[in-house]
Amino acid sequence: MADRKLIDGLKIGREDSYRHLVEQHGSRLLQTCCLILKDRQEAEDVVQETFIRVFKGIHEFKGIAVCIHGFTG
Repeated sequence: MADRKLIDGLKIGREDSYRHLVEQHGSRLLQTCCLILKDRQEAEDVVQETFIRVFKGIHEFKGIAVCIHGFTG
């Protein structure tokens, strides 16, 4: 799914867009968080919170990678 279509879907609450975002970016984000935190459970919590923040802030979108990785900070 192209980023623009994905973002448009997220903005209108399409469930398939949410699922695609998590599938496309979740593993890499979890891997990064595990490396930093050294605790898988805590990393999973951070990833979950990150996606919640992304979904809540999607209307201020500036780019998928910037958006997702910026929300983890």
